Amino acid sequence: MEELVPFHKELDSYSPTFDYENQMQPVIDENDEDVFWNELSRRLANRDMAKEGKEYPTKDDAMMKFFEIEGEYEKEFIERGISNLGLVSPEKK
Repeated sequence: MEELVPFHKELDSYSPTFDYENQMQPVIDENDEDVFWNELSRRLANRDMAKEGKEYPTKDDAMMKFFEIEGEYEKEFIERGISNLGLVSPEKK
């Protein structure tokens, strides 16, 4: 491990070598991609739930509805990526 993430006395910290960073970049990129799509689906589902303004009998019911909406976004993004995303101007709402 010392070779991959050596200690730098002048910085008083450990940091990865350039080769190790390059080796790990595909893993980091894949994770970043997953985080982006998951976060986008989560935020859009939260937005839709807030816009709906509905009260649910239980937290479980609210979570089930959230997961349903989130799943719809996930399916859309898996099938079409961002091709159907766009901004709606306030006049068009």
